[in-house]
Amino acid sequence: MPWKFSFHRRRKSPTDPTVEGPIILPPVTNKRRFRKDVPYILPADSDEIDRLDFQHLIIRAALKGNYVAPIDTPARILDVGCGTGQWSFDMCTQFPQSQVIGIDLEPGTKTLPDNFMFAQGNIMNGLPFEDNSFDFVHQRFLLTALPLNIWPQTLNDLARVTVPGGWVELIEGSEDIKPLGPAMQRMLTFLGRFAKARGLNTTGNLPRFLDSMLAQAGFEQVTMKTFEVPLGPWGGQIGDMMSTNLYNALKGMGAAIPALLGVPATDIEEILSHLRDEWEQDHATYKYYIAYAQKPEEAARNE
Repeated sequence: MPWKFSFHRRRKSPTDPTVEGPIILPPVTNKRRFRKDVPYILPADSDEIDRLDFQHLIIRAALKGNYVAPIDTPARILDVGCGTGQWSFDMCTQFPQSQVIGIDLEPGTKTLPDNFMFAQGNIMNGLPFEDNSFDFVHQRFLLTALPLNIWPQTLNDLARVTVPGGWVELIEGSEDIKPLGPAMQRMLTFLGRFAKARGLNTTGNLPRFLDSMLAQAGFEQVTMKTFEVPLGPWGGQIGDMMSTNLYNALKGMGAAIPALLGVPATDIEEILSHLRDEWEQDHATYKYYIAYAQKPEEAARNE
């Protein structure tokens, strides 16, 4: 099955009363490594590094490239929440004359290209770069890391470091799995409770508002697209890869649920054991949201 693109009208910004007040960071105890100083709900270990690299291949294949924004030849590129750095490294190869900077909590372990630089930092504390520094700013998959009430200031910061006329692109996954079977529904219920305990958005609807939030941050030429990827071998090689990727992501997050929520580990294991067969039998698909926008040229005149 070919993956499908579609455009969407802009919506109002999301609201989620569960993220009001201080962020709760309860301890997470299990065999996987989780960071306890930030709300991030995915593991931070070698298994997750492998999954992130694998996921990058899926997204690149679905997009038929590393981005969709109409950029030309950016002199400086910023990858916010760069993870393993694989997207940044691809951009280093594609734009060998460009300087690519990645920022995240921890550095990766790979050999770095000559035109790549890593900056260690927590983007919840702001980006450590000067105004109007980057021609292209890329951020993806931070729904599991940033509380909803942090998103406006984060997007304002993206706008600040983007040059007038430069572009910003956001990509996020979602809970839009169709059809939604009983095992996946149970898993999403547990994940919602997990997200709430870590101070994150619990409704899973934030990706639908990426375009609205970019517009509120002052960007223009805002465009929102979605693309669906099959879940399971029924959708060919990319479907098989996507099923493996999502299963491993859910397994990683699920590792923390028993200790954090007091749920028997056997309950999570039982759910996981049904997921891949459920996706395959239902011919399920997973939806991604991608939004890109341009910083107004007149921003330069107003500064």
